[in-house]
Amino acid sequence: LDGCWRRNLHHKAKSRIVAKSSIFSLRVEDLVRRYPDCRIVYMVRDPLESIPSGMSLLTGVLERSYDVFHSTSAEARARYLENLYQASCRMYGAFHDSWRAGAIPEKNLRIVPYPRIVHDLGPTMESLLSFLEIDPAPGFAEKLREQDVAQRTRVSPHAYSLDEFRLSEERIRSDLGFVYESYGL
Repeated sequence: LDGCWRRNLHHKAKSRIVAKSSIFSLRVEDLVRRYPDCRIVYMVRDPLESIPSGMSLLTGVLERSYDVFHSTSAEARARYLENLYQASCRMYGAFHDSWRAGAIPEKNLRIVPYPRIVHDLGPTMESLLSFLEIDPAPGFAEKLREQDVAQRTRVSPHAYSLDEFRLSEERIRSDLGFVYESYGL
């Protein structure tokens, strides 16, 4: 990964990589140790929304690309869904544990609850741009205002059933109560 990033920096003649990857939450301490000047924006979303959304994405890819999810045994599907759920819980937990242990220096981290991006985009982005030390391109402020207006009225076309993934609100809130408590969701 480091080699890929270095080649990208060289090819684009840039000094900073911007990477969006939730998987980094599992190795955030290693990331900070390897790149001590990195900036991490941890966008935390309500697990009741993010977990079924992620599970829908992954099972949908399997079904559309390989036609395998629904054609496998009920037992295999149940095991797969449980593994996806446990992986989601682990990703939330690993980041939280590192953060609470003080393993992520404050200078490297901004935690952004997802509702702030949806309902307070302008000020949230201004704060993030400053933290990331990014000077926005000309016209960015206007695009940001347009997006702010658009997303305040947007309704997601996706609806997920927890039952479809063998989950319940009670289980998610019980297993991931720390997410709701720590991030004000």
